[in-house]
Amino acid sequence: MTPVPTIPVVVRVLGGFRVERGGRTVAEQDWQRPGARRLLKALAVSDGQRMDRRMLAALLWPEALPQAADRNLRVALHAVRRTLEPELAARAPSSYLHSQPGGMLALDPCSVRVDYAEALAAALPERTARMLTHGLLPGEDEAFLRGPRRVHQAARRRAAVALAGSGPEAVGLLRDMLAVDPLAVDVCRALMAELLASGRHTEATECFHTHRRELAEIYGLEPDAHLRELFGRAVAKTPVPQHRADPPREFVGREALLGTVCTLLRTPATSVVELTGDPGIGLTRLLNALGDRLMDHEAVVLRSSERVPAAHGPYGAVLACVDGHAARLDAAGRATLARDHPGIAALLPGLGGRPDRAAPQVETQVMALARDLARKGPVVWLVDDTEHLPPAGHRLLVRLARDQGASGGIVVAHRGRRPLFPHGTARSLRVPPLGERDCARFTGVGDGLSAAEVFRRSGGNPLWALSAMTGDGEVVRRRLGRESPDVRHAVELIARQSPDSAPGTLRGVDEALRLGWVRGGRGRPYRVASEVVRRAVAPVRRNTGHAAHMQYRPADVAGAAAARTGADGSRPARLRATSVRRPG
Repeated sequence: MTPVPTIPVVVRVLGGFRVERGGRTVAEQDWQRPGARRLLKALAVSDGQRMDRRMLAALLWPEALPQAADRNLRVALHAVRRTLEPELAARAPSSYLHSQPGGMLALDPCSVRVDYAEALAAALPERTARMLTHGLLPGEDEAFLRGPRRVHQAARRRAAVALAGSGPEAVGLLRDMLAVDPLAVDVCRALMAELLASGRHTEATECFHTHRRELAEIYGLEPDAHLRELFGRAVAKTPVPQHRADPPREFVGREALLGTVCTLLRTPATSVVELTGDPGIGLTRLLNALGDRLMDHEAVVLRSSERVPAAHGPYGAVLACVDGHAARLDAAGRATLARDHPGIAALLPGLGGRPDRAAPQVETQVMALARDLARKGPVVWLVDDTEHLPPAGHRLLVRLARDQGASGGIVVAHRGRRPLFPHGTARSLRVPPLGERDCARFTGVGDGLSAAEVFRRSGGNPLWALSAMTGDGEVVRRRLGRESPDVRHAVELIARQSPDSAPGTLRGVDEALRLGWVRGGRGRPYRVASEVVRRAVAPVRRNTGHAAHMQYRPADVAGAAAARTGADGSRPARLRATSVRRPG
């Protein structure tokens, strides 16, 4: 009598659990007991698809007594046999499950295929890697899975190492493997090496940042030296993003002030120098000129970069300085900085990072960077646009100032009138307007009536002078655009002399006063800082009548915030306007 061939069974445990018999998937409702599925899973993932009966019973029913666990095992074993072979006669041996000497229970190696075992035994690393990309019974938390998952992870990492150097076609496989196991150092190393070899340096830096973030969040650790070395190589090859710069102009009228600041920085009793002034007075240009002079004296200068806005996050003003420093380094210098301080590199566009990344312990990392830089020479931080500095950023600058010692310092520039660092080691300097002769040199106009008129309109403010000379208010509007919406709204309101009822008007006026865009207050009419500002924000129009020559008193602008309803809920309150006599 010819024996009936056994119908093959395939057990899949990679990416989920599924059993196929003769090409037909065994439906979930076909399993008579939940314990039957668990029993088959445990045998499928075990070494050699065999396990001791007592150990198997203890793993599947750890809270049951030995006799009860053994009874549960027999019931589950019977259910598995009936599910896989519904035609099996009573007391007939199963074609798929065998009891072996020594109390072992095993799956038949000839009639049962297990995808996990085939992946481990595959000769080609590409096939192993492709199969092991899928997790081992993902989403399930069983005691019998702990050991096999460690074996699965180790095999996947060995396959990744074997794939290293096999060409760009391995990148997709390595990327899939890292997505499943983001903490796999070997996989990350192999993927970064392949990306670097194929010239995909930006992708290599992103791979490093992802791995580092997972490592820090779960274990609080940093990547190893080999990974950081690969990261440094990737950063060295990554193009540095450039930003549009205005054409340079001659630096005039501030030589004495530069000398004063340099003298203060050499004084041990001074750790912070505050430069304050009105918008457009030239604080940014002054910081740039100061940085050039200090670098000529071999100081390590960190000055702001426009790629990291000062308002971006609590540490934006400080990180902008680090980014500016990184962008001025050569490729080897950027690689060293990224390798030694990967947490900061993740936030800097100059090192292939993004300032919108969430990064813990920024203060600690910046302090470590400052100490490393101090070994090369005096470190001077030139921090611009600190008028909106958050408390965390202010705290970091205070820590840096205390840690600088006598060989460096911090120069901050802000458009406010109140000092940010009132302690004894800080000095505040108000940047004055340019004189008439320096104003003419700066704008390029000749002597005579034209220079005098530009100076009269601008009051010696360099930005206002440029706008007055060209008649184009774009430079003023662009500078005003860096302020908050409330400040812009308040300046436009006062420049146009038009009533307004926005709730933020009063708050915007107070801030515009503090920043120098608006003059007046305390009983005096509000007015914009300069006629140039008024012309740029609200150009003069014909037939505007008396409203073009009206100024609002503080009480009137305060009333604008509540203009929609009166104090008693009656008709809308109105702004009171006071006529101003025309000049001449």
